[in-house]
Amino acid sequence: MKENFILIAFYFLFMTQVGLASSPGSFRSNETHGLGFSIIGGGGLGSSIFYDFAINSELQAHFFASTVTDTSTSFFSNNSSTLQKNLAGVTLRIFPSEEYGVFFGIGAGGYSASQTVEQDIYCYSYFTSSNPTECTGYEGTRIKQTTESELSGSAGFGEIGWQGYDGYYFTVGARGGSVS
Repeated sequence: MKENFILIAFYFLFMTQVGLASSPGSFRSNETHGLGFSIIGGGGLGSSIFYDFAINSELQAHFFASTVTDTSTSFFSNNSSTLQKNLAGVTLRIFPSEEYGVFFGIGAGGYSASQTVEQDIYCYSYFTSSNPTECTGYEGTRIKQTTESELSGSAGFGEIGWQGYDGYYFTVGARGGSVS
């Protein structure tokens, strides 16, 4: 008897409403809040956190913040570049059908990027006309130069994807847009 009670309690404690949902739209209507994270690949390695709020079975607000860092080094490791990109925003997702998890979204947010470039420059002593301006007074030697730059602006984007569930919900999508 005690084992049956523990088994039933375990079932109700750990089974979510996903088992009761008959479609992705039904799931969004029953589970209106979602919190999660993702790993970003492609143009560097990064991560993202997000919060989803289902307004109804057809509309969802998706709030997110992501960061991606891309590091590259020259063959002899004497020159390197590090680029960090940050994007935060909100998207309104529209699900045309309750039966399928396909969505289209439009959104806006803020974008920032910072880049650090470290260079090891050899300053020629004989062909001084080939030297960059930084070599003035350093002919015949190596100098290290670090350049930092920053960018910030607003971003507008669209997205398309699919959101489903299987004991949890997951999203597969693509986002594209522009920064001004």
